[in-house]
Amino acid sequence: MADSGLTFVRVREEGLPQVPGRSITVTGRFGARTWAQQMATIFIEHGVTWNELTEEQVAVVLGAVHRTWSERAGRPEESALDRAPRLAGEFLANRTRHGVGLEWLSPGAEDMILWRCATCSHEWTATVNDRAASGYGCNTCGTRRAAKKRSTPKPGESLAETHPDVADEFVRCLTRPEATPRTMRAGANERCEFRCSAPGCGHVWRTHLPNRTRPDIRSGCPICARRRESKVGRVRQGRSLQSDYPALAAEFGGCTEEPDRTADRLAPNSALTCRWHCGECGHTWTSPARMRVKNYNRSHGTACPDCGHRLRNSNSKRQGTGGYGQGGAGTG
Repeated sequence: MADSGLTFVRVREEGLPQVPGRSITVTGRFGARTWAQQMATIFIEHGVTWNELTEEQVAVVLGAVHRTWSERAGRPEESALDRAPRLAGEFLANRTRHGVGLEWLSPGAEDMILWRCATCSHEWTATVNDRAASGYGCNTCGTRRAAKKRSTPKPGESLAETHPDVADEFVRCLTRPEATPRTMRAGANERCEFRCSAPGCGHVWRTHLPNRTRPDIRSGCPICARRRESKVGRVRQGRSLQSDYPALAAEFGGCTEEPDRTADRLAPNSALTCRWHCGECGHTWTSPARMRVKNYNRSHGTACPDCGHRLRNSNSKRQGTGGYGQGGAGTG
């Protein structure tokens, strides 16, 4: 053959033993384009013009080659469609070899295909092998199925059973319209709509379910929260009744509306009604925290109502007696 003026180069896959003559060992993923690219230097040596093709051009060429080959060799004994007929309705295009359909490809073919889900219309790319041989489907639908499975409660774990107060305010699930408080777990990451059950409110708002059920969050109606904050007052860093008015904190006996609130969690400007116990006379009374602070600042004392009443009476008597005696001394 050498006498004919032709140059022969053997193209061999990696791992095969060496043979006499010039050869090229092809590494990497098997495929016609890979083989051609690694032979480019030889083509250039012999004056053959080499042009790199785009992915689109390669796919067109490979598709034409495949059709020519298929006319001679025929269809595979078992095609991807034979293995998975459902794929016919989801096939859009062969990205690897243009124009080559599933009926001409074996179930294990590595051709990259563009698919459109028959259920949700999501489009994605995956190999024929992934879908026909391995059985993989739409990843979007798979994510939704997994989320639904995680959200489906076991007996005694539904939102209606674990958080009846939240379930009473449930209006609808925005991410899964078919879901109800009895078909959702309290920790399901679903966005829902709620209607406040507080008398005179009825505000409707949207939030993720865990924002209402997690112990470290347990958020409620935002309108009621703002109203409550304006009444309770916001305790800023290091600014509480305990830190700013320790003398009043010593007489603090708890809030009538929120028994669990302590002096270090009570804002000095809070409108919450609290109980107070005078450290001097033992008198007990109720007053909003901010009124107690206001009277304390005005009187520069504890401002106990009983102590204040006695003090006023004592001052009145002292002033009355002192004025009469002075007058008598002056006239005598």
